[in-house]
Amino acid sequence: DGRVTTIIPKKSACYRCVFKAPPPPGLVASCQEAGVIGVLAGIIGTIQATEALKLILGVGRPLTDRLLDFDARKTQFREIKVRRNPNCALCGEHPTITELFDDGDPYAEGGATMSKMKALVCRECGKEYPTKAIHVCEMCFGPLEVKYNYDEIKKTISRKKIEAGPHSMWRYLDLLPVEGTNFVGPHAGFTPLVRAKNLGAYLGLDELYIKNDTVNHPTLSFKDRVVAVALTRARELGFETVACASTGNLANSVSAHAASANLHCYVFIPGDLEAAKVLGNLIYRPHVVEIEGNYDDVNRLCSEIAGEHGWAFVNINIRPYYAEGSKTLAFETVEQLGWRTPDQVVIPMASGSLLTKIWKGLHEMKALGLIDDVRTKINGAQAEGCSPISTAFKAGRDFFKPVK
Repeated sequence: DGRVTTIIPKKSACYRCVFKAPPPPGLVASCQEAGVIGVLAGIIGTIQATEALKLILGVGRPLTDRLLDFDARKTQFREIKVRRNPNCALCGEHPTITELFDDGDPYAEGGATMSKMKALVCRECGKEYPTKAIHVCEMCFGPLEVKYNYDEIKKTISRKKIEAGPHSMWRYLDLLPVEGTNFVGPHAGFTPLVRAKNLGAYLGLDELYIKNDTVNHPTLSFKDRVVAVALTRARELGFETVACASTGNLANSVSAHAASANLHCYVFIPGDLEAAKVLGNLIYRPHVVEIEGNYDDVNRLCSEIAGEHGWAFVNINIRPYYAEGSKTLAFETVEQLGWRTPDQVVIPMASGSLLTKIWKGLHEMKALGLIDDVRTKINGAQAEGCSPISTAFKAGRDFFKPVK
């Protein structure tokens, strides 16, 4: 028995009439005082119908044992997990919102568990946004990233729980920006940490390890990590079409994951991309669109398309969730080293996102008590032929000049 309700204390309808055991009259405004808004009633009916279809068709994640909470002042939805009350004679194995209110504040400890994602937050100005398909701050145009409810996560996460998890990156589910367990790409991650004895001896290092992401599933690329998270979250947000701008590996991964999840897929590539790279994603039968121009031109066009169509672009409007998948490299490395952080790590720079997320992942583990300290020095590497970040760093600049 699922029931969705919206209440603004002292301002909106309490829907007291829907409860078997109504709250006291003085607690919130009555229906007569505040009125029942027809639009809200229509939304509730639509949600109920959608949940029924999910159960009948077996598609999507139903709101079983969850309360869908809507903050009308912030126009933000969130889900609250409902804990059963074993002493309740009414609900038995199927708790309802009525019993939740009988226990007091549904947000209080023991009544319900808040979502592990608090918001999307701008890395520049700190402005917060709902956890939807947005990636840039409307105030300062800074990038957005996921802000977690670490106090809530800390109650359940542990080394033992992680070690008992699946042999994939989803063993770190508590620290990834998805709400359910219906994963796209369930086998991605947890790749070998290989001790490179010969290379270490050549470089004069006693312990040198290489994270071998060339055996990632399904497309043998690091991109399988971030795409698995992005498409899982995109499906949770209701998207049926996914897309990306790419020059190779990302297109392959998005196409493969979309095919396995029965999602429509569009891949936008530069028109002069090598045929072998195009073939890699054509195997999965996406819609491949060649654009006259370089990758920057393709990316700009995709930004416009993402704003006009209801599509989830993994490296544009879904990017805050996509980027979080990179943290799993840090989580796995620490666990595979016996819950120790490495002294040094060398990370390919690319756009810089991977470096920042590995740093974030290490410090999340410390904040949650999974490791004692972080003494790791982070090193970024770029190829000499295209090294704008390295060049700017050596010159002491806080901006870089793009290389085409």
